[in-house]
Amino acid sequence: MPPADNAERAPKRSVRLYDNTMREGEQTPGVVFSVEDKIRIAAQLVKTGIRHFEAGFAAVSSEEQGAIRAVVEKGFDANVFSLARLKEEDVAAALAAGVRHVVIFVPSSDAMIQARLSCSAQELESRIPHVVEWAKSRGLFVRFSCEDGTRTPWERLLKFSTVAREAGADCIGLTDTAGVGVPEKVARLTSGLKEEVKLPVAVHFHNDLGLAVANSLAAAQAGAEEIQVTVNGLGDRVGNTAMDEFVLAMRVGYGVDMGVDLIEMARLSAMVSDISGLDIPFNKPILGRNVFRHESGIHVQALLRKDIRTYEAFPPEWVGREHEVAFGKHAGKSNVRFLCREAGVVLDAEAETQIANRIKALSQERRQEISRAEVMQMIQEALKRDKPSAPMVAE
Repeated sequence: MPPADNAERAPKRSVRLYDNTMREGEQTPGVVFSVEDKIRIAAQLVKTGIRHFEAGFAAVSSEEQGAIRAVVEKGFDANVFSLARLKEEDVAAALAAGVRHVVIFVPSSDAMIQARLSCSAQELESRIPHVVEWAKSRGLFVRFSCEDGTRTPWERLLKFSTVAREAGADCIGLTDTAGVGVPEKVARLTSGLKEEVKLPVAVHFHNDLGLAVANSLAAAQAGAEEIQVTVNGLGDRVGNTAMDEFVLAMRVGYGVDMGVDLIEMARLSAMVSDISGLDIPFNKPILGRNVFRHESGIHVQALLRKDIRTYEAFPPEWVGREHEVAFGKHAGKSNVRFLCREAGVVLDAEAETQIANRIKALSQERRQEISRAEVMQMIQEALKRDKPSAPMVAE
């Protein structure tokens, strides 16, 4: 049997995005967001089309609580969440910050319980109803999450989630806290929670094995209603599911439009990079500098023919970018011709070849690419050589 078409494997239910940049993203080592930063990020998230986001962890400090309240008081057309431990006082801090949506989490794996808590799994289970019911009695939307869910014994994950549902939780969260999940397991856990608990499932993945986007796609295919993302993939250690990568994987891979304004998403990425002080890696998918840069002459030849399908996953215009050509060891005549076309000049084939060979030699000698300015200088010199000299006039 031939493989299924991507459209056949696309998520059958609607999937929404939930941004965690202001809380999880700020846990990136060295990143600190001011109140003004969080307000700017929230405003740009709404412009981008993201209307569910976590503004912080209210119980951390009075300053954090104030920052969350400042975001709430801006009155954005969005659902603003605060994180809370399985403690009444944490939920109270979220209420004091003005949110109407809270994420209540509890460590659930053996590793988490043994390393961090001085109680048993049974004791934790007994606390769930009180805290969830207390939050619901205050009119809060409650997402209940088991921390380190992908390493939690299935029976415990199911039991904790079921107890939370019975106490009134609105949504169940599956978290891959250590970033050790793989797509097949993620799909099983997601579909299992949906079938057994019968509540919407939200998923949260870390990227320690480079699988955060793949796991998010697997969860979406398995029926998850909400995918948690961060701008530029910020987050603890090596980060979380990158918003841009998941959005474009859904659009290009499955033909699913997530309702995100891609140009505004690119602006959001640049803004967060500036605020966080962390440059976007040049080879990062979707928004890295090299996504639309080509050095190989064969690749550039395809660009000259305006057939981007050969070597690009999607048009650069989607994210406000343009094609770029680099000049290095693998450059060919097409690279030279591309720059000539941009400059509005024409060289003969022999001159193009000479310049291409010079670029290759210099690149290998210097062990780096040659700048556009230097190549343009070579082109100008060739044009001067090819220009016919003025005829001699007899005296």
